[in-house]
Amino acid sequence: DGDTLTYQLNLTCFSTLGGQCVPFDDRLINTGNEQHILTNYLKYLIDNNYYYNWTVRANDGFQYGEWATPRRINIQALIDIVLNPKLIDFGEVAIGNSKNTTLGSPAPFVVENNGTVFVNVSVNASRLFTSGSYPSNNYQFKIGNVTGEEGAFSPMSKTDWTNFNSLLQIAIVALDFSDNKDAVRTDVLVMVPSSEPAGLRNSTVTFLASLGE
Repeated sequence: DGDTLTYQLNLTCFSTLGGQCVPFDDRLINTGNEQHILTNYLKYLIDNNYYYNWTVRANDGFQYGEWATPRRINIQALIDIVLNPKLIDFGEVAIGNSKNTTLGSPAPFVVENNGTVFVNVSVNASRLFTSGSYPSNNYQFKIGNVTGEEGAFSPMSKTDWTNFNSLLQIAIVALDFSDNKDAVRTDVLVMVPSSEPAGLRNSTVTFLASLGE
């Protein structure tokens, strides 16, 4: 009858295993527009067996109409990390000497989270030196802040020098996906064993991301 309408949007979170989400993330939103953008992320993912039902009803200033038939929303994680640079070249290192990337020459690995969720990043590396044991303190890494993007990861990350290993180990915990803090540096240290013969050496470092929430 030409009345101005307002709307009420209802989002309810459920588990595919039964029952609602705990803690709750149910939302009842009043709006005067036919379109609405949520100000806070919907935090429950179908990857973790959660989904949302949403419905809406209108009010003409006198009373509400019926709720619309609920529709289901599945929110799936996008896990996507980028590594830059992809190569660290230490040049010539004398026997018994060490070099690392903490001063930026050469630059450390920087991992950026281009996905839509917090991620954990695991690291492994192939053997670098031909002599001595592996893993050892001759080949190490540590996690640190990228300038301007402080607070991008959990302090549970490996922020102290840690031996590389051929087995995957979680290095970065809960790397954020927000544009202003979604990057983290991985510094690398090499120390040439005293028994190492001369020659070129290389190692392949692998970064593997997984859902971190």
